[in-house]
Amino acid sequence: MSKSNDMASVSRPQLFDFDGVSMIKCFTENWENVQNFQARPDDILVATYPKAGTTWVSCILDLLYFGQTAPDRQTSIPIYERVPFLEIAISNPEDGFSFVGTDLVKNLDTSPRLIKTHFPVQFVPKSFWEQNCRIVYVARNAKDNMVSYYHFNRMNAAQPAAGEWTEFFQAFLDGKSEQSQMIMSFKIYCLIMILHAVVFGSWYDHVNGWWQKKKTYPNLHYMFFEDLAEDTHVEINKLCSFLGLSVNPEIKQHITGQVQFDNMKKNDMANYSTLKGIMDFKTSPFMRKGKVGDWKNHFTVAQNEKFDEDYKQKMKDPTLQFHCKMEARVDNRFINSTSRQNKKPPVGPSLMKTQTQEGHLSSGAKKMSQCDEVLVCVAPSTGQTDMLAMSQLDKPQRPPMIDFNGVCFSKYFTENWDKVQNFTARPEDILIATYPKAGTTWVSFIIDLLYFDQTCPERSISVPLTQRVPFLDIAVPSQPSGTELADQLRTSPRLIKSHLPVQFVPKSFWENNCRIVYVARNAKDSAVSYFHFTRMNFAQPDPGDWSTYLKSFMNGKVVFGSWYDHVNNWWKRKEIYERIHFMFYEDLIEDTSREIRKLCDFLGLSPSPEELEKIKAAATFDNMRQNKMISYSTAKMMDQKVSPFLRKGKVGDWKNHFTVSQNEEFDQDYQQKMKGSELVFRTEV
Repeated sequence: MSKSNDMASVSRPQLFDFDGVSMIKCFTENWENVQNFQARPDDILVATYPKAGTTWVSCILDLLYFGQTAPDRQTSIPIYERVPFLEIAISNPEDGFSFVGTDLVKNLDTSPRLIKTHFPVQFVPKSFWEQNCRIVYVARNAKDNMVSYYHFNRMNAAQPAAGEWTEFFQAFLDGKSEQSQMIMSFKIYCLIMILHAVVFGSWYDHVNGWWQKKKTYPNLHYMFFEDLAEDTHVEINKLCSFLGLSVNPEIKQHITGQVQFDNMKKNDMANYSTLKGIMDFKTSPFMRKGKVGDWKNHFTVAQNEKFDEDYKQKMKDPTLQFHCKMEARVDNRFINSTSRQNKKPPVGPSLMKTQTQEGHLSSGAKKMSQCDEVLVCVAPSTGQTDMLAMSQLDKPQRPPMIDFNGVCFSKYFTENWDKVQNFTARPEDILIATYPKAGTTWVSFIIDLLYFDQTCPERSISVPLTQRVPFLDIAVPSQPSGTELADQLRTSPRLIKSHLPVQFVPKSFWENNCRIVYVARNAKDSAVSYFHFTRMNFAQPDPGDWSTYLKSFMNGKVVFGSWYDHVNNWWKRKEIYERIHFMFYEDLIEDTSREIRKLCDFLGLSPSPEELEKIKAAATFDNMRQNKMISYSTAKMMDQKVSPFLRKGKVGDWKNHFTVSQNEEFDQDYQQKMKGSELVFRTEV
């Protein structure tokens, strides 16, 4: 294989259906020679679905048979020459390069000959059965197999393009496509391109087909990748028993050490590093992780649920079991509660990190500094469309994160601090308070319609919501501040929004006994929505990638601080301040009419049934998204192509972002931080 580097420019092959199994031409062009291959009685066939431990077991077998008599093999001959890949046929007539599995096997001078294949059981040459050859089949759980196969396809130019993970995920599930067939020369197969399939077809068909063959062919040893990972030494003992080998215990122990993942990864004769012309090791190493459970870092929760359902349908044989936890752990705190708003606040020390009397901080109490650690944080919507339309800044710099009295902020929410804290509320004012991206715009729009749609219906199509319900906390240079816009309101009541933690709310709201509507959203959907909002808003800090941002969210290193502190401290304030109406985003999604009626009861409003129905219709997600006075479509600082301001408006979209591993880590963190709290959120409706 000395000329393998010349294959760097090889074009990626296309899939086609071959007797019901998706294949590529390098595995079918030598079909007749493969099928007519003459096996010998002492041949040992290593059969696997791709990326199920083929190389691992091949190295073990080679060491068991030849490690003592020809130890130099391990450091001088690549594994793909010691254990040839039977069905492969790659050639380049221009330079005489040829890599044909059947030829490589015929050139073997060892006994036994070790041969590998990825064939489904029905494609194995009949001579292996006729000669009663020993066959070692290695199976790997479908989830890890899928992930490993995906990365292998990414780095191997001899494989079809893997596409994005979501595309490969679906292709692996589908396995093969049902297509009509046409007669072509020596074999019946279809040249119609397969969009949803992978080379060697369905994992389900492969592992089940070989499992069924084991029941009728006693010379077949069925191994599991997970067992090898758990106790390699034990599995080598089982393999020796099957092969009839009596290997010295010290030698077996030595072999166990040699085939540990890290040792094999460093061995150029095992790690395929000599195939750099075909394999791009910068994209992904051939030997990547070798772990059980890495699928959790790739599967989103939604993908895992979809996979599990598909798995149950396709894996009907209860005797074939894989060591793979088929369901993600579920945190039982994320459940519905019909009586949650009647619950008492948690008993125990407050989660509030910084508290002052009546939530007021004087200018002398300010402690502002650059955060010591590097934070990848986000800030909420600045609220005012006009404030964001900074056309004079072609490429505005995102603001840095600062620590302000124990809570992360950006300068847009601290530079006007004195005026915010000294803002004079009126008794009839209504404050809409939320953690960012928890339904602020939705509830603001509903309340504005309840009060002013009958008397001034043109407001909803002519005045941006950011002017009808100003964002109290914000102050952007050269633009009207939130306090200024609130003071300029001529409506009664004045509707004002804030993302401030409860301890930072201006004292005048409490002193004037103002009504406050607080909207809370489950932490997982809040994190996802906040992430996408920051991606599209250039007035906010860069969120980084999703995994980095999620860590920041969990640690409270985002603008307006910890979600946990925010929702819990507002819930506690509700118990001592009766004029807070605590709403849940998920309840609004589930039954908007019901929640609007509850809101009317709190506000003392009595709209007619017709008016309520009209408001409900206007406040649907699709209608709000099309309303330019609500959707921030004129905000030049927001790139709606990156992500729309009103993105999905759903409960449960977190499942499309959280990997299973992230979800497990999040749930554990959630249990710790919500310990003692009686707040219960739903992550599904």
